[in-house]
Amino acid sequence: MVAQIVLLLQILAFVNADDVVPIPKSKILETEMNPSYIPAEEKHASYWQKSAANTIKDKLKQTTNTNKAKNGILFIGDGMSLATVMAARTFGGQLERGLGEENVLEFEKFPVTGLARTYCLDAQVPDSACTATSYLTGVKTKYGVIGLDGNVTRGSCYSQLHKGNWVTSIGQWAIQNGLDVGLVTTTRVTHASPAGMYAHTSERNWESDADIPKECLTLGCRDIAYQLIMNNPGRQFKVIMGGGRREMLPNITSPLANYTGKRNDGLDLTDMWHVDKLEKNATHQYVTDRNELMKYLLGLFNNDHLEYHLKADDQPTLEEMVEVAIKMLSRSERGYFLFVEGGRIDHAHHDSLAHLALDETVEYSKAVKKAMEMTKEEDTLLVVSSDHAHTMTVAGYPSRGNDILGVVDTTMALDGKPYTTISYANGKATSFDERGRIDVTLHSQFSNLPLDSETHGGEDVAVFARGPWQHLFTASYEQTLVPHLMAYAMCLTDDKHANCIQKKQRSFWTTGGSVKNKPNKYYIGILMAQNIYYLIHSMLPKNIILFLGDGMSITTLAATRVYLGRQHGMTGEEIKLSFESFPYTGLAKTYCVDNNVADSACSGTAYLTGVKANSGTVGVTGAVKRGDCESARNSANTVTGLVDWAQRAGKSTGVVTTTRVTHASPAAAYAHSADRTWEGDADLPKRGLQCEDIASQLVQGRVGSHINVIMGGGRRNFLPRHEKDISGKHGSRNDNKNLIREWLLKKESMGVRPKYINSRREFYAKDYSNYDNILGLFSADHLPYNLDASEDDPSLTEMTQKAIEVLSKNTKGYFLFVEGGRIDTAHHETKARKALDETAEFAKAVEAALRLVNLDDTMIVVTSDHSHTMTYSGYSSRGSDILGLVNSKFNASDNLPYSTLSYANGPGYKPHQDFRRHNLMLDDMISFVNIVINIGNNLFIFVIIYL
Repeated sequence: MVAQIVLLLQILAFVNADDVVPIPKSKILETEMNPSYIPAEEKHASYWQKSAANTIKDKLKQTTNTNKAKNGILFIGDGMSLATVMAARTFGGQLERGLGEENVLEFEKFPVTGLARTYCLDAQVPDSACTATSYLTGVKTKYGVIGLDGNVTRGSCYSQLHKGNWVTSIGQWAIQNGLDVGLVTTTRVTHASPAGMYAHTSERNWESDADIPKECLTLGCRDIAYQLIMNNPGRQFKVIMGGGRREMLPNITSPLANYTGKRNDGLDLTDMWHVDKLEKNATHQYVTDRNELMKYLLGLFNNDHLEYHLKADDQPTLEEMVEVAIKMLSRSERGYFLFVEGGRIDHAHHDSLAHLALDETVEYSKAVKKAMEMTKEEDTLLVVSSDHAHTMTVAGYPSRGNDILGVVDTTMALDGKPYTTISYANGKATSFDERGRIDVTLHSQFSNLPLDSETHGGEDVAVFARGPWQHLFTASYEQTLVPHLMAYAMCLTDDKHANCIQKKQRSFWTTGGSVKNKPNKYYIGILMAQNIYYLIHSMLPKNIILFLGDGMSITTLAATRVYLGRQHGMTGEEIKLSFESFPYTGLAKTYCVDNNVADSACSGTAYLTGVKANSGTVGVTGAVKRGDCESARNSANTVTGLVDWAQRAGKSTGVVTTTRVTHASPAAAYAHSADRTWEGDADLPKRGLQCEDIASQLVQGRVGSHINVIMGGGRRNFLPRHEKDISGKHGSRNDNKNLIREWLLKKESMGVRPKYINSRREFYAKDYSNYDNILGLFSADHLPYNLDASEDDPSLTEMTQKAIEVLSKNTKGYFLFVEGGRIDTAHHETKARKALDETAEFAKAVEAALRLVNLDDTMIVVTSDHSHTMTYSGYSSRGSDILGLVNSKFNASDNLPYSTLSYANGPGYKPHQDFRRHNLMLDDMISFVNIVINIGNNLFIFVIIYL
């Protein structure tokens, strides 16, 4: 989790030595922030420190498993976005009567995580057909197409019949290498995801012959069900379980067998499957309910998809099907490959049924647990991922433990009505009626614009791995890499590692064996991650730079790629931001001690000190309630962090931000405050006058006064009210102190050479070789957005470069914190263009650091503090304007357009007139609830270590 990464950094580097969260004015439920049921131990720093220390010990014990993966199991949670993982984790924990946020799904325990990009060749937001082709064959294709390359036209039978367009799946690779193969799904076995294992079709909907146009049947195109039963590799699968009986059976009703088939050709494919197995003299059985399940190889348990778990009766659970499949396949001496899909997560999201989606995810996690229990980590590779995201968001600032399916309990929207923690950007359950926005206390989750079916999301999905060669699955990569990595580990490719030939026990990585991969040359560089994984255990960095993109969600990254790509004449989906090329990734949980959804204060405390805190508090433990000055003054309740640890080790330190230097994120580097808004003395309430404001702590505090480089905005908090700054703006201090002057005097008393600068011109006019301490305050408030900046405003890249130049003078090394803070403020203002542009600028700053530092002794970590409610949805064509409208053929149910990017809430809310939705042709961006909040998704961590 995010609180744990800092102690890892401490061991690696130092062992030798206005995003304002609303303070609730009214409550919907009888709860309070920092509620009494929060475990007492979580309010103490020692709890989080011990937790981190134990995690680090476990990580340092890990060895690099380069055994041959005898078996491989690929789990796909269809539509399982990171928001779904976070919400399901909470939901599952609450089912067990816990608070929920601290719960962990089974696959979240896996030691390695990565991020996969999901777009189709021709669509920004994918469907399950093109993604199945990606993660099962390693080749990207077009929307709605399965098992064919990008040369096809959707719905063209000629394209389908041309075998030069066919691509094969990892299931077929396994069979060709003598392994057994199985397929398990909660959908129809002919649905898009499982069809990727065996079918070649230009139209995902051609599941039976009744779905295929007559002219295509005449040409000889075969439906997906026929391909499964009668063609290789489907007919070779040892285990097939799921739904979809109707696709296999003739169009007649059989009361005795309780089915109605769809097929017009009169074929009974289940009988043909039976005949095929008789001819092979193979033991086999076709079954239709769970009572027969434990004995049989082919199970079709419903005419259509399997029922949702909460509605099922005699159907087997996904966990039960996985158990039987593994038992059957484990008989193979040469090993097996099993594909498992939790497909109804996706369907529940499409119907805006969050409760069912989360329950299906919990059931999916149980199936993963069963696989973990039945297999050995030494010889079985488990990979868990998703095919695409959805538009569900988890937002607001609900109290810790608040019902994840309920309403936010701490505040109302500006229309005086509550809103749910979970909502959808679009879908069936509209949030408006003739009276305006619906009172959600009476309903379930809502969609913000009307569609017959909620759309997919365009952001990256997580990849979790455990077993042989698990370390290859870290980093950010194309979804097409997944089957190639699994095949490499399982020795299914022409280029085999050393242990494909010689049986060895688990060992550290050696240089023996080839790591090239012919089928996927474009992405093969990622295999070098294995070297990084080994080196992280063996060497220590001299310098560390922690880059923080405030509010930079996974969705923000995906949208920024397209934004940047279009600026450079490309489609954008395929490009990487500078830090997305880093070889190591992780996921972090961000909740506060008292809040389900984090703010920048509690999260800043977590990633800079390693201790979780309450919402709105900085540099203190969970024992301090927001606004409790007396408690914050108790030294037992304050915590130290990376900047302090670096200083104690004799290293130089720096803080660079595009916000005020006293804002929540940078403040967590040096301050201890019961309220993040106490930036200057004028912000202190009467009851808190004995507390020291954050600006004073930066200048006079033990840690703040020893920071060597400080750059950002916020001059007003350092100057008295009667003084004007260089721009003619008055300061805000009531105590008449000029903290800039005091900073200079303080530094001079320490015997160092300080320099204060307040403009970009001065930034470049001086020779800084004679100065070892720099204070740069370039604005009275936050620095302006890059798109609004003047020539006299330094960029984040320029400040980062100057900081590294000054800090590098220390032969013992340095710690530098760099924040791209205006990403967050742009999101809060629902200014998507500015949020994406600020993210692009943030990536430039990372790129500049890479050019300046010596990668032999410097670690760079890139992450975010929390997410936001911006969603990336619809099915626009590849390369469409990310800031524009979804193609008109996908207009909403009210025949009005909608934007690719939208916000679940925010100041861009447009009231409905005459019971109709606002026409977005008139706007740039829109939100749907008039309140500004963060979102509670997992956050990512990119790490680069070249040592």
